[in-house]
Amino acid sequence: MAHSPVTTPRWKYALLAAIVFVYMITMLDVTSTLVVTGAMVGAGLESGGLTGAVVEQVYAALQDNINAVSAASYLLFGVPLAIWVLMMHRSDRRRERALRLLRQAHAGECSAPIAMASSEDAGAASAEATDAQVSDESQHDALGQSNTLEQSEPGQSSALREDTPDQPASLQQSALEQSSAFPQGASGQLTALQQSAPALPTVRFTVRGIDRRIYVAAVLIAYGIQLITKLIMMLVAMLLPQVMDEYNTLVTNSGIESYGFMWVISTLVLPPLVEETGFRGLGLTYLERAGMPFWVANVVQALAFGIFHMNLTQGLYTFVIGLLLGYLVHKSGSLAPGMLMHAVYNLMGTLGNDVLYAVFADPTLFTFVTCIAALVFAHRLLKRRNEDRGNFTSSCHVSTKDAT
Repeated sequence: MAHSPVTTPRWKYALLAAIVFVYMITMLDVTSTLVVTGAMVGAGLESGGLTGAVVEQVYAALQDNINAVSAASYLLFGVPLAIWVLMMHRSDRRRERALRLLRQAHAGECSAPIAMASSEDAGAASAEATDAQVSDESQHDALGQSNTLEQSEPGQSSALREDTPDQPASLQQSALEQSSAFPQGASGQLTALQQSAPALPTVRFTVRGIDRRIYVAAVLIAYGIQLITKLIMMLVAMLLPQVMDEYNTLVTNSGIESYGFMWVISTLVLPPLVEETGFRGLGLTYLERAGMPFWVANVVQALAFGIFHMNLTQGLYTFVIGLLLGYLVHKSGSLAPGMLMHAVYNLMGTLGNDVLYAVFADPTLFTFVTCIAALVFAHRLLKRRNEDRGNFTSSCHVSTKDAT
């Protein structure tokens, strides 16, 4: 079956989602390799060759500036995603333009039979008037009774005036019925589009117009989820101590605790922007366009988000985080609250955690109580927002019924 310019088969959206997730999972390692290779080539050209000493110096310099390497990798990683989003928006605009043209064509098909019926009816009425006039004149000539003609003409003309408006109305009604029953053309295409091409979800970065309670809830969830992270890490440490040791080594070598300007860029700015655009933006959007229910699509993108981190410990707690990030995006209709939550979570998991240990000798109890309180308060905020939206929608429906 051929698809119109404004419809896309669902399997294509599912394929695009799969491509997005494969890109997200693999390309960060690719871009990191490109950055390291570029540094090696540059050092080799500067020193006249890549000797063992030069390679060791480059590796040491990269390790000392690991946050700069991470920022450069995320930058290379994110540019194609930005282009991808722009292409999606451009495709959506073309789709909307094609749909608008079909609607205009549909309106033209409906008005053409009506205009034709009106012109035909006017001609028929004129013919009736002419026939009546000829009949009257012949009757006048045959009988020679001008007074009778003068009395009958007003009656005939008034009857003509009364009959004439009724005929175009009936013809217009039949024309409308015919045009609404078009099996082909723009009318048939529009009917098919209304069934197969509903409004599609898209990637939005809107900041304004979003309920402030969502932003507050995003910050509270980002803080409260630290408790779940710690519980998962404790469970992994008890069941799989070797896996936990590998995770600790990875964190130490990642430079995530080397605070500075490049740390802000590589931890609090670029990862939320790039990862949210990829997983909760393109990936989740394509899954929903493919007709997948939100809860299924959310689990799929969260699973891909966990695999993206390439270690079991981080993969487990980032899966939970991915579910919450997807929920925020779904409720707000924008990636902005998710990006805020992601940035605050990264902040609290690094610098915020160090501050807690600097203030408290053992912040376990404080963390437990405050994280639970933050999650409960966030839940209440979102629940109250949903209730307010439900009440507003109900009042709108009631006022609309009263108005009609």
